[in-house]
Amino acid sequence: MANPDAKEDAQHNAWMKDKTDDGWVYGEVKDAEKKTHPCIVPFNELPEFQQKKDKLFCAIVDALK
Repeated sequence: MANPDAKEDAQHNAWMKDKTDDGWVYGEVKDAEKKTHPCIVPFNELPEFQQKKDKLFCAIVDALK
């Protein structure tokens, strides 16, 4: 909400930064013990479902403004 002109990948990029800052890396399977996650990729490389989920979340936030 603080950045109304954010691009559609901004939420994902912020999430990914938090994860990688905490030591998480890309992995084919999400594993909290090994700190691997399959969504640690650029937004445009996410599966379509994940991209739509992020866009829907942003649309809900925008509607609440």
